[in-house]
Order: sequence, then C-alpha cells, then structure tokens
Amino acid sequence: MLISSLFHAGDATLMIIMFNIGTAAMFLGLGGLFGHRMFEWIAPRPDIRA
Repeated sequence: MLISSLFHAGDATLMIIMFNIGTAAMFLGLGGLFGHRMFEWIAPRPDIRA
C-alpha cells in the first residue's frame, strides 16, 4: 500500500527526530559561540554594551 510506505517505523522516526533536534542544538551552540564575531566581520560597529 502506498500510504504505509510514506511513514517510518517508530524507531526510525525517533532517530530522525533526535537527529534534527541535535542538529538544531549544534547550530544554536555554534551561533552562540561565533555569532558575534561573524556579524562583527560582516557589519563592523561599536559595541552597544560598552
């Protein structure tokens, strides 16, 4: 049946969801570590928090 082939088994679905959450957490962490430096390189401006 075509409909049953569109869905993953429970284990595969959980693995895909955890992979997506882990990837998003990695991007958030890298953005937190390097975001200020990256945006400062693109558009240099004085620090507001000084």
